[in-house]
Amino acid sequence: MVRHLLVVVLVGWLAGCVVHSHDDWDGMSQTEIASWRAAGFTAEQAQDWRAAGFTVPQAQAWNTGTFTVVEAREWQQAGYMATDAAQWRAAGLTYREAAEWRSHQFTPLEARKWIETGYSLSEAIEQRANGLEPIDRSY
Repeated sequence: MVRHLLVVVLVGWLAGCVVHSHDDWDGMSQTEIASWRAAGFTAEQAQDWRAAGFTVPQAQAWNTGTFTVVEAREWQQAGYMATDAAQWRAAGLTYREAAEWRSHQFTPLEARKWIETGYSLSEAIEQRANGLEPIDRSY
């Protein structure tokens, strides 16, 4: 009987450890936890975004654009806000490529049009300097 009770207690304790490891809000106040939870983040996600230096609103903005923590950090360090980064990425560009297009005063929408019609950045620069707009060259 005592042995059976000991096994039950041990199993319960182990189960509690497993549950705790998936609900690790260590280092956060109740207010912070509530904010992260309200924004839809799990403990693990919140810890990752927080460790990367993001606040809840910032993490929400980047997460809405479907950026991972690592991607968001790269784009942010390159000087992009979440909404801008999402537009550049929708154009099919990495943050490095976007920086090139941006340095030549292209907007994300303009870059996307040029890219979708088959132009490289250098071709787009030349064509635009001649007053031209992107045209589909696929036919």
